[in-house]
Amino acid sequence: MATVLTFQIRASGGDYTTLSAAISANAKNLVAADESHVFEMYNDWPLGLDDDTPFVGYTTGATNTITITSPESERNDGVDVTTGFHFSDASGILRPISTANHVTVEYIGFKSCVTPLNRQNGGFKNAVIDSCIFDSCSGPGVINFLGAPLGVITRNLSISSSSDSFLSVCEVVGNTIVNSGYRGIVSGGGVVTDNFVFGSSSVDISNQGGTHSNNATGDSTASGVSPYKNRTTGDFADYAAGDYRTSQNSALATAGLNGAIGYATDASGASAPTG
Repeated sequence: MATVLTFQIRASGGDYTTLSAAISANAKNLVAADESHVFEMYNDWPLGLDDDTPFVGYTTGATNTITITSPESERNDGVDVTTGFHFSDASGILRPISTANHVTVEYIGFKSCVTPLNRQNGGFKNAVIDSCIFDSCSGPGVINFLGAPLGVITRNLSISSSSDSFLSVCEVVGNTIVNSGYRGIVSGGGVVTDNFVFGSSSVDISNQGGTHSNNATGDSTASGVSPYKNRTTGDFADYAAGDYRTSQNSALATAGLNGAIGYATDASGASAPTG
């Protein structure tokens, strides 16, 4: 079994003050060392951490992986990205995480970042992106996983991107995308299910391949088995206030389309139905 090494990223009192410094100091062939690395991000930057972190120098494998996460006490509330740890771009060129395989990114926020998760040079094969919030990010593609198969994009929330939101040939399951600047999901393959996409300036879902089922859209582009089309702002907990969790009064809640971050429970904390 691989040895798991955990590194705390904090403004002070941790192991490193930036993720890029932690990567630079610890990058290695994890397979040869039989290690996995976990980077814990703490909510020590009220305006967000401005950090560009390509995974240079790492070799990973199925059991020798990289995880970027926030401890439970440092996570956002599932509605407002600024209530927990998040990357935020002051320079306009930030790509927080790119070019890595066998990576899990979970419970991380991204505010005004450029292609926060980018599969440059074929990276992000076998990746898992889980329970993240992307607020006012840009692209091409907030998550750009075209050419990066075998991964999973699940339970994430993307709000007000200025470009396509999720470009993917892998699994896209249980995400909520609101007010995308162009297309919400562009699927080139893989399973696309249980997503709720609303308010895209072009089309909510561009089906260019894959197996689609149980998706909901604000327009008529939900495709595949059991689509939910032409949904309204009434399907959200409080659209006007920016609470994009699925309303428990919506048919989507009992259809399983409540999987995005914070959606395992309703606003009162009661267990939400699953499909």
